[in-house]
Amino acid sequence: MTNRLLAFALCLLSCDSLFVDNPANCVRRPQTCSTDEFCDAVSQSCQTLDCTVNTSLCQAKEYCNTAAKRCTPKDCTVEATLCGTDQRCNPSNRVCEAIALVLGEPDEVGNLSLAYGMNRPEMVRLIPDPQDASKTKLIVGDTGNRRVLVWNTLPTSNRPADVVFGVPDVHTAIGNSGAYGGVNESSIGSSWGVSSDGVRLVVGDVALFRILIWNAIPSQMPASGLIPANRLWGQSNFLASAPDAGSADPGPLGLRAAKVFLDRAPSTAFYISDTLNNRVLGFVSLPGGPSTNPAFVLGQADFKTVTAAATSANSLRNPRDVTSDGTLLWVTDSGNHRIVGYSTTTLGNNAPATSIIGQPDAVSSLPNNGGLGPSSLAVPNSISADKATRTLFVADGANNRVLRFSLGTSITVADRVLGQANFASNLANRGLAPAMDTLANPAGVDTDGTNLVVGDYGNNRVLLWRTMQPTNGQPADVVLGQPSASSNLINTPPSGGSPLFAAPRMVATDGTRLFMTDAGNNRVLIWNRMPMSGNTPPDLVLGQLDFVGQQPNRGGPVSASSMSGPYGISVEGNRLAVGDSANHRVLIWNQLPTVNNQPADLCIGQSDCLSAIAGTTQGRLRFVTGVQLSGGDLYVADNGNNRVLMFSKPMAQNATASRVLGQPNFVSGAANLGNESASTMAGPRSVRVFNGKLFVADSANHRVLVWNQPPTSDGQAADLVIGQADFGSSYTRPDRTLLESPGDISVIAGHLYVASIGQSRILYWSVVPTTSGVPADRVLGQQEFTTALPNNPALPGVERITQPYGLMTFGNRLFVCDGPHNRMVIRGLVE
Repeated sequence: MTNRLLAFALCLLSCDSLFVDNPANCVRRPQTCSTDEFCDAVSQSCQTLDCTVNTSLCQAKEYCNTAAKRCTPKDCTVEATLCGTDQRCNPSNRVCEAIALVLGEPDEVGNLSLAYGMNRPEMVRLIPDPQDASKTKLIVGDTGNRRVLVWNTLPTSNRPADVVFGVPDVHTAIGNSGAYGGVNESSIGSSWGVSSDGVRLVVGDVALFRILIWNAIPSQMPASGLIPANRLWGQSNFLASAPDAGSADPGPLGLRAAKVFLDRAPSTAFYISDTLNNRVLGFVSLPGGPSTNPAFVLGQADFKTVTAAATSANSLRNPRDVTSDGTLLWVTDSGNHRIVGYSTTTLGNNAPATSIIGQPDAVSSLPNNGGLGPSSLAVPNSISADKATRTLFVADGANNRVLRFSLGTSITVADRVLGQANFASNLANRGLAPAMDTLANPAGVDTDGTNLVVGDYGNNRVLLWRTMQPTNGQPADVVLGQPSASSNLINTPPSGGSPLFAAPRMVATDGTRLFMTDAGNNRVLIWNRMPMSGNTPPDLVLGQLDFVGQQPNRGGPVSASSMSGPYGISVEGNRLAVGDSANHRVLIWNQLPTVNNQPADLCIGQSDCLSAIAGTTQGRLRFVTGVQLSGGDLYVADNGNNRVLMFSKPMAQNATASRVLGQPNFVSGAANLGNESASTMAGPRSVRVFNGKLFVADSANHRVLVWNQPPTSDGQAADLVIGQADFGSSYTRPDRTLLESPGDISVIAGHLYVASIGQSRILYWSVVPTTSGVPADRVLGQQEFTTALPNNPALPGVERITQPYGLMTFGNRLFVCDGPHNRMVIRGLVE
């Protein structure tokens, strides 16, 4: 036995000696293998790494990269199935990315409503092109959109402007966020007055109490950014915006509510209609800066007096526009319902008018004094004269007409009327629908001696006549700002119906279908499958008979199938709920609709589906915004009552709420009950339930309230607040923590997204906060936390946000209802 063990040991020692000494044994000698080889543990020999030689090298999740001759992990360029159905492969980085697209607009940048539409245009100017005498520029103060539009040549049909001042492009909507980017040298608070001598542009910014001056009008937009003004008057600098230049007393260097008139060559005179100071300021030439004093004042005895004195030849009351016929300086003395003319040879402080139109004498001030006719006026808004022919045009606002006076024949009696069939009528749009021969409160008028243009304020359009010699009631030749002569809605796109949206509000899904409230078109749109391209039309429409209808309640009485301003939307199982905001109710379908205009089964908030009564009770609602179905229960953001209601299952018509938040009981509806706290609300927009937590976008308090568990008592206080440091704060400056008018909330995989409407951004938290005041981790829609630019031009089109009203996260994608941009953006989640 001993001999056998010894023999075995000797054998092992001998074999081990051979194993160590073998130079090809890569297990004991790793340096044996080259960089193109690997050591095979089984054969203990070096083998090639070249997968083109050894095809068995690559595993199931690898492929042979023939260029590198190595096994490489499979990516989406090789294996398309690696990407989900809502993703596509980026060939540049070989990574699966969420399919990004825009619904409701033709591309990722466009906003057809803003490019083709208008919002309360006031002043209009026809300006000869200094580079080409055969061309005429058109300038429009698009007041409600806080911009000035410039066409390089007179349009022959409705088309986008060539140049825009006040915003970065014609597609950008500001909404209610004030001047773009705040008060600065490029922004316009409200373009109430515009004028030009063909070279320079002057804008009367009524909201910011200043005059902006550009030394030149470019023929195209810059590559990026806005067009900054070169100088200003009425404020000491571009960041100031106080009335009367911040002075406690009016003086020669401040103003309120200004319209402007820059006379044409050879004159250099410049005039400001300082409307609310009841005066006109006259300058020898365009001011060089804020310290330039006017040469004289009309309508007041001196520069410190601004009261509306008794009507006389020397007084003015709310003057709105100025023009010159070469002999007389004309002023629309709007509050006295007259036009007053001053001799240009005797202009000076408190100079008396020498001619009056619209009143029988210098002390009368009644509208349509003596009866409606060719000599009467009612709130004349604007005036323009052709010096060559001494022809005067007056936008007679409250009479819904434009009058022409041939001053060489008669100063006081008009010889032509536009907007009405004759001098004896004055109904807006002649009492009918808008047409090419009607007007509604015309606010601006101008002529270049050949053409006539009118800012048709009440119809949200500009009308152009290619003649100065029209017949009475003659139709205009061109309409701008509207797709047709019969439409007059604010910011109307060039064509209606699918797939164009108007103020989309919120979005929902059942995992297969996509649902969206299209508030401006008073409808809900349904896609039977998730859209994968921007031109995917919806399959169904609710609230309208077809995809063309737009009227609230289809232009008739309220019913189970009609809508007026639908806002919130939620799907659970086969049930659909829609917050029918202006009808003060929640519509519920117990089975998901399958046909257009399908009526709802229940109308929560009303006694029946034929009523639309607002109320503050246990069963009444007031301007519903957000809705959420959760576990069969219904949560409602009752915006107008500053509360959230919960309706317990099962629900029936005329149901009453089982719980109220934001108020101590069902009959109180005041905002914050006089003191903002954890148990009060002000204008809640959205209510959401995620993972047992209740979230409320308490919009007017600029915060999101969170209950960690479903509330069990009325008026129960929230457990924490997001968007503010504590329950008593409501700050709105853009930073990592603060919100401004939050619109909606979404949670996915523990990540929180909050839409901040007033800051044009979405804030992202990687983990849902468990304490108040937690700062966000990322921001979408802006380059940094401290900016809040609508439709930020520095970002790619699909990443821009104007005002995010609705949010939804699903799969790999984030869905954003970008209200004023009239689109839904679908993009990837934060990585």
